[in-house]
Amino acid sequence: MQTRLSAHIARLGDVSPYLPPRPARGRSWLEDAQRKIARGDLPGAAYAARRAIAADASLDDARHILGHTELGPEWYVDTLAALHRVLRPQRYLEIGTNTGTTFALADPSIRAVGVDPEPLGPAHIPDGHHIYPETSDGFFATHSRDEVCGGPVDFAFIDGMHLFEYALRDFINVERWSSPDTVVVLHDTYPFDHVSANRRTHHAAVNRYHETFRRVTNQNSVFWTGDVWRLVMILRVHRPDLVIRTIPVRPTGLTVVMHLDPQSRVLSDGYRSLVAAYRRVRLQTFDINKRDILGIDQRPVEQVVSSAGISTHPGHD
Repeated sequence: MQTRLSAHIARLGDVSPYLPPRPARGRSWLEDAQRKIARGDLPGAAYAARRAIAADASLDDARHILGHTELGPEWYVDTLAALHRVLRPQRYLEIGTNTGTTFALADPSIRAVGVDPEPLGPAHIPDGHHIYPETSDGFFATHSRDEVCGGPVDFAFIDGMHLFEYALRDFINVERWSSPDTVVVLHDTYPFDHVSANRRTHHAAVNRYHETFRRVTNQNSVFWTGDVWRLVMILRVHRPDLVIRTIPVRPTGLTVVMHLDPQSRVLSDGYRSLVAAYRRVRLQTFDINKRDILGIDQRPVEQVVSSAGISTHPGHD
């Protein structure tokens, strides 16, 4: 009987998102996690953070603690800034500019293009920078690379809708605007739990996002990775010509994709079948080999880029 019950639970996977929340217990575990991370007990903090989430799935602070314990202390914006310094791009493209924090990392002297249906900032941008207030699908359907960027994109950051079919379309379109030396970075590729990685979570998350994001910092924003992890699986399996490395930074990792091929039609021709097939892949399957699929690389970003033979572009001193 016990064996059959264990097998049934294993098939169900993580059922904690469907259990009634226990806020008091969740808060107690969260406080325990905060105490442990303050004194450097990372394994203890990770355990307590996961117990907090199991008790109350709304505790995003516990997910940030998990990010610290599994990915380290560095914040993703700092890593993007380092990539700008290393790559010295002359043409930068960002899908999903949001508040403009990451878009503002682009040097004022280069051509920088942002795309976001509801950009929240920045209020002032340099003359060579432009944000298009439209969806990425609409943007790529109505604009040409040379019209917008004046040539192949050197560096692109994809941080749009956190559903893998959207991110896949963004990658397909960005690759068409690329060169073999283009570097593409994907955000939110390291999921922590079923709630924050759930496709259905985004309805509530996006509503809360629009209500609160204008007055909160990145640290307190809605914690929703969605299923962008599925895109990394697709690239790993169906595009072995790409070099894929994930830099472990908070809150949810940055996946660097290199050796792009603007002539490749593997993803665009197989788009419908890929979406249908990978929609059925469960998070537990990904978690088994998460670090290998993501290609976790803890080296400094300049080594990650140089090891792939990517040349930097003549920049500004």
